[in-house]
Amino acid sequence: MPLSEHEQRLLDEMERQLYQNDADFVSAVGRPRRRRSTYRTVVLGVLLLVVGVGALLVGVISKFSIVGIVGFVLMFAGAVVALTPKRKSSQTPPDDRI
Repeated sequence: MPLSEHEQRLLDEMERQLYQNDADFVSAVGRPRRRRSTYRTVVLGVLLLVVGVGALLVGVISKFSIVGIVGFVLMFAGAVVALTPKRKSSQTPPDDRI
């Protein structure tokens, strides 16, 4: 169902006000997201996990418990890094202009 002429004018006016008053919001929403840094974080986590598994196996085979403990810690850190969602960058709040 098409909008009436009055509704179309109200919608256009609201859109203009949004672009004028909330320019920071519009620019933040229109900004492309960085997928590369998320990819790097996952790759780093997986690499830590693999190195940790290797160190754990070396520690078990050679019966050096400290190497096994370090391997386990690396595995845990790798899993946390790979599975933790990336935090949004902290931005300064816009000025409240009256």
